Amino acid sequence: MSQLCLDLRELPQRSGATLQRHVTYTVGEEWTTPVAHITPGVELDMDISLQAIDQGVLAHVRTRVPAEAECVRCLDRVDLTRDVDLYQVFYLPDERDKLVADGDEDAAYEPVIEGDAIDLTPVLRDATVGQLPLQPLCSEDCLGLCSTCGEPLRDLEDDHHHDVVDPRWSALAGLLGEVKETT
Repeated sequence: MSQLCLDLRELPQRSGATLQRHVTYTVGEEWTTPVAHITPGVELDMDISLQAIDQGVLAHVRTRVPAEAECVRCLDRVDLTRDVDLYQVFYLPDERDKLVADGDEDAAYEPVIEGDAIDLTPVLRDATVGQLPLQPLCSEDCLGLCSTCGEPLRDLEDDHHHDVVDPRWSALAGLLGEVKETT
């Protein structure tokens, strides 16, 4: 059973009733995008409010999530923090089925109450990963890497350059050396 599988038996079954929880959740598997991730073992302190509604339960989750990324320009590590403020309805199975029957195709993908519990893990993961940047930067003015030697441009002299000979002219470069020797 997930740490974020919350028992609803303490939540009164009348619309508007609320239940407050403070939960510490340890991320069990890496939550990731191609350039950023939340490491397994990270502990998230969460304030959770559950409110009974006619269709099921409205969950409100607030937490702060530390993440790591790689700067897309210089490849340095970037530490990120994202504030997550998530609202999610968990439908009673019959209520979700009614929505689908009434033509709401998206309702088929909404989470449901299973037995007397809801599992916040998938919706929290999706909300958190959705906030991670697609192109993280170590700083807005990051210069990136030298395209020839791969060194960070911030560490190189202003006049840094490479004499690059077009390979199509390399045979002529050898002749130029011979001409200089004969004169």
